[in-house]
Amino acid sequence: MIAVIMDTETTNLLLPSIAPLASQPRIIEFGAMKVDSETQTVLGEVSQLLYPGFLISDEITKITKITREDLDGKPVFKSFVPTLIEFFTGVDLLVAHNLGFDADMLANELSSPVAQISRGQRNASVPFKSTRRSSGTDRISRHFTN
Repeated sequence: MIAVIMDTETTNLLLPSIAPLASQPRIIEFGAMKVDSETQTVLGEVSQLLYPGFLISDEITKITKITREDLDGKPVFKSFVPTLIEFFTGVDLLVAHNLGFDADMLANELSSPVAQISRGQRNASVPFKSTRRSSGTDRISRHFTN
């Protein structure tokens, strides 16, 4: 079984799902490791700082230790999507300390008009399965499955 262990740092906590997508927080750092759970082999890693499209608050810097300067010149989420598609190819299971939050954040970013994911890109990877799904993992899987 291929698993991805992931974590995000964000510009804030999630707003209620009825809030407009444009008002939701943005991912400013994505980190993940892909492992074969049977052989305990690391198959890949990805770590990326992402520019959210606006300056982050001092409060977020205190929480994450990520500064405005750290994000200067970093890619926006839209340009990171092809890397995510490639990374999530063949994944069966998502693992995270707070999977509901991280999965919802990733799903929001993938749903955002800013990401502008073409249907062809979304279908470029194989589906993944989670043994314990949240609404966020269901929403993510829709972006990576047919």
